[in-house]
Amino acid sequence: MRVLLIHNYYQQFGGEDMSAERDRRLLEERGVEVQVYSRHNDEILEYGLLRKALFPLKTMWSPETVTELTSLLARFPADVAYLHNLYPLISPSVYGVLSRLGVPVVQVLHDFRPFCANGWLYTNGEICDRCTGGCHWNAVVHKCMHQSRAISAVYAATLWRLRHSGALRQVSAFVCPSEFTRRYAIKNGIEEARLFLRPHFIRVAEYRGVDLPQLQPPEARFLYLGRLSPEKGLWTLIHAFEPLGGIRLDIAGTGPLEAEIGRYLESRGLTHIRLLGFQSGAVKNELLRRARAVIVPSESLETFGITVLESYAAARAVIASNSGALPYLVEDGNTGLIFERQDALSLRAKMLELARDPAKAARMGIAGQRRASLDYGPEAAFQSLMSIFKAVIAEPAAACPRPLQFSREENALPHV
Repeated sequence: MRVLLIHNYYQQFGGEDMSAERDRRLLEERGVEVQVYSRHNDEILEYGLLRKALFPLKTMWSPETVTELTSLLARFPADVAYLHNLYPLISPSVYGVLSRLGVPVVQVLHDFRPFCANGWLYTNGEICDRCTGGCHWNAVVHKCMHQSRAISAVYAATLWRLRHSGALRQVSAFVCPSEFTRRYAIKNGIEEARLFLRPHFIRVAEYRGVDLPQLQPPEARFLYLGRLSPEKGLWTLIHAFEPLGGIRLDIAGTGPLEAEIGRYLESRGLTHIRLLGFQSGAVKNELLRRARAVIVPSESLETFGITVLESYAAARAVIASNSGALPYLVEDGNTGLIFERQDALSLRAKMLELARDPAKAARMGIAGQRRASLDYGPEAAFQSLMSIFKAVIAEPAAACPRPLQFSREENALPHV
């Protein structure tokens, strides 16, 4: 089988980038021929005035993508295209190229970008689904992208065109990382027959031994791994830890809030909270080894939570907000604890519970590692992905016979 993997990398490496690379490695290790077509958002930093002026148009339709992809497929006649992220450089122009050349499309719903300008269903500090049903002007009104109406207008126009061009009907299968994602896609008019539940995976063997020689460190230290941006709940996390000078919090990651958080910690003398920057490999494993538990305080509606799997693989309990897919991943009281999103007091109570009871944290970590091994291993992930590929290759014509029907009921969001 020949698979064309398509992905637009972010300037700051994140979960989608990691997922795309893990899937590429997974397929190649098992003998699948993979060709990658990718762009990287660092390209934007080198743009001159003319390219910047044309950028909004190319976000909607990129002639470079059309030319390059057509040429690539002439050399590499793919059996299936596997789409991760298209925005902003690759653009939805891929759908037309793949449809014209008869290549079935499988697309991962890493976020809610087909239905939401910023992809998070979150703006101005609150969960939001105003654009459901194609009402994308709301993204401009509320400045959903980078607090800029101009940038928001670009993404709103892109999604409007995506919906009205029928491009989404050229996708044979959408891969949903969680049941929460699947339910929201149904709310937005995607037929259940085109939605396949396939969670991300983890190689537990690469993390075994992280917690040795001792199962739990004696120090009550907690860890945040991820992007430093408002929707990730960083301020809720910091306010929960702020009065607790005797308990350490390590924050490993980078993002738009990094400088602001650094100034805040310094101005208040919060030396028990450390900003460590982006970490990976052996350094990240050492941070996991030292942690009593990993905290995932997201305020937006997460489609999954790769950090949860990494924590499980390292036999670490997870304290997560009750947001999006997180309650589907974290079994409250078994593999971790769930707290009320945006509630620093609720988070503090859960954190203190594990700080005072290392044995409970250890039991939860072992349960999480067991679950990662049984439910989120690479072999199950490979078989699931291959079954989706084979299904769309056998039945490539998956276009909807009618326009998508969107729900505008008052409770449009699935239960969080």
